[in-house]
Amino acid sequence: MDKQSVKDFIHEHQLIFKSDDDEKPKLCKVCRLLIIAGTRFYSCSISSCTFFLHKHCADLPKVLIDPDYFSAKYNPFILSSTPTNEGDRCLKCYQICKNFTYCPKEIEHRNASLHPLCASPCKMETTHRSHRDHPLSPTHREIRAVCNACGEQENGIFFICQQCNYWLHQDCASLPPVAKHADHSHPLALFYSHPFPKGEISWGSCKICEEDLPLKLGVYTCQPCNYGAHIKCMKSSLKDLTPEEYKKLIAHLPPSVEDTVFPSLIIRAASLELEESNGANSTGDEKRMKPEECHDHPLTLLDDQNTEILGEDDLCNVCIQPILGSTPYYSCNQSHCHFLVHELCANLPTEIFGKLLDCRMYLFTEWPEFFGVFLCAFCRRSCNGFGYSDGPDGGGYNILDVECASAPRIIKHKSHKNHTLQLMMRSTYRRTEPGEFLCCSRTDFFFSRRFYQCINCDYKMHISCALLPQRVEHKFDTHPLQLHTDGPRNLSGRQNSSPENYYDFCEICEKCIDLRYWFYGCLECDNYFHVNCIPSVGEFSKFRFGGSVDDVPRHGDHPLTSVRMLTIGSQRCGYCGRIVRGFEDGFAFHCEMCDFWMHEYCVFWNRGYR
Repeated sequence: MDKQSVKDFIHEHQLIFKSDDDEKPKLCKVCRLLIIAGTRFYSCSISSCTFFLHKHCADLPKVLIDPDYFSAKYNPFILSSTPTNEGDRCLKCYQICKNFTYCPKEIEHRNASLHPLCASPCKMETTHRSHRDHPLSPTHREIRAVCNACGEQENGIFFICQQCNYWLHQDCASLPPVAKHADHSHPLALFYSHPFPKGEISWGSCKICEEDLPLKLGVYTCQPCNYGAHIKCMKSSLKDLTPEEYKKLIAHLPPSVEDTVFPSLIIRAASLELEESNGANSTGDEKRMKPEECHDHPLTLLDDQNTEILGEDDLCNVCIQPILGSTPYYSCNQSHCHFLVHELCANLPTEIFGKLLDCRMYLFTEWPEFFGVFLCAFCRRSCNGFGYSDGPDGGGYNILDVECASAPRIIKHKSHKNHTLQLMMRSTYRRTEPGEFLCCSRTDFFFSRRFYQCINCDYKMHISCALLPQRVEHKFDTHPLQLHTDGPRNLSGRQNSSPENYYDFCEICEKCIDLRYWFYGCLECDNYFHVNCIPSVGEFSKFRFGGSVDDVPRHGDHPLTSVRMLTIGSQRCGYCGRIVRGFEDGFAFHCEMCDFWMHEYCVFWNRGYR
C-alpha cells in the first residue's frame, strides 16, 4: 500500500512545520477550514506563497482504507484535488464535496466520496482564543445552533467543545482581530468575551442597536472612545484592514532594534502622515501650534545634515526627551539661550480627544503650579514640559504629558509577539496582583488603572512601559543598552542560569534588580540597569532640571537650582536637617556657591510656591 501522505505530493515547494500566534486568518488547502492562531500547521517555505495545511490534513494518507461499514465496500479511496463528479456528496456528512476529496479507486463506485474531515480515522482539534480552556473540534451541523460568540442561531461548520458545550460558528472563528466600521473612525479590536471581572470595565450598550452588551458574548470595541458593538451588528458591514492601514493604524513597538528614537516621536510622525493622507481627521481641520509659538526668541530648523554635537542632557523643551542628531529640531538663535524642540513637537495639535478620558483636551505650554510641575494621568510621573489638560483656559482635572498623549489605541509589542493589545481603563481602583503585569513590578492603584490589554489572553502592559525605546545610551557602558522584555529567556547564555540566579545588581543604584521584569542591559559586558535608573526613561525623565528659585528660607543670598539626584550621592538638607537621598531618581535644590542643599518639598511647603 502507498504510504505517501498529503504533504509529500500536494505542493511543488518544500513545506515547513511551524507554530505561531499570527492572528491573520489562513485557510487549509485540503479541508478549506480556518487555521486558527496557536495551531501547528505546515507553511510553504517560499514567503510569497500562501499555501497552508493543518497538521492533521498534511498527514492524511494518499490511499485510504475506511473501516466504517457503509463505506467499506468502496475501499480503497484515493485522495484527489477535485471530486470525480461535480455535486458528489460525502457518504458521512452528506455535504457536497469540493476541492480535495477521497474518491473510490474503482471506476464503478466513482459517485461515492468522502470529505477529508470525515475520513476515518480522523480527529482534528484546534485551539482558539475564544475558548482557551480546551481544544475545539470542527463539525458540520444542519440544524441551527446558537453561536457562543455572536449569540445568533447558525448552521454549517462549527468548532465545538463538547466538555463545555461551547459552539463557535466558522464565520465568527475567522473574524479579523482588528477591523474598521463605517460607524467609527478608529480601528476596532475584537474581544470574544469580557476580559475582566464584572464592574472593572464596562462595555455599556451597543452603539449600533443600543441594546446591552452581554459579558459572555463577543464585542468589537474601541475602548479609548468607550465604543462597543455586538458582533452580529458588525458582521454585515465589517471591513478588514488593508496591509497599508495595518501598518499605519497599529503601532509596532518598539519601532526598531537599531533605533534610539523614542517611540512617541515615531508615533506622532506616523499620525501626522496619516492625517495628511486623509486630508482631515475625525475632529475636522486640525489646528496646530506653530514653531514661533513655542518660544519667545527666533528659532532655526536643523535637519539631519547639521553638524552640531549634542549631549545626553540636550532635551526637547516640549516633550523632555533627548534630542538626537538624526531627528530634525529647532534651536534658539540666541547664544545665551539653550532652547531646543523637536520639529514634531513644535507642530503639536492644539486640541486632541483624550483617549480613555472621554473629553476634549487642550495644549498648554506651562502648567500654572510650582515650577510648572504636573502629574500625568497615564504614567503618574512628574513633568514640567508642555502637556494637555481638559481645561481650555489652563488648569483642569485630567492632565497628560506630550508623550502619553501620543499613546496609540492599538499596538503590537515585541514582548508579546503577534498578539494585539488595546488601550484600556478599569472603572475601579484596585492594587495590582503580583505577576498581573509582566513589564514591571509596580502595583499602585493609579499607575495600573490605565494599560494595554491583549485581546487574545490575559497579558497586560503599562502605558509607560509600552513606550520605552529599544535602545538607550548611558555613560556606564560603551555599548548601547538594549531593552530586554523576555525575562529569564534572555539570560540563557549566562554561566549560571538557574532560576535563583535571575537576580543581579543595578550598576547605578547598586540595588537588587529582578531580571524577570523588563530591564536595560548589555549582555556582552554583563551590565544591567533598572529601567527607572536610566536618566532618559526613569521616574524623572520628563522633568526639565536647571530652573532656579530665589529667596528660599535660610538661604537668601543666592538662588537655588533644581538638580536630579539619580547620579549624586546623599546630602543633608540645610532647612530641615534630614538626609536628601542620593542615587535615587528624585530632585532637590542646590546652591553651587555655598554647597547648600534643600529638599524639593521643603522649598515647596515652606515658601508656598505656585
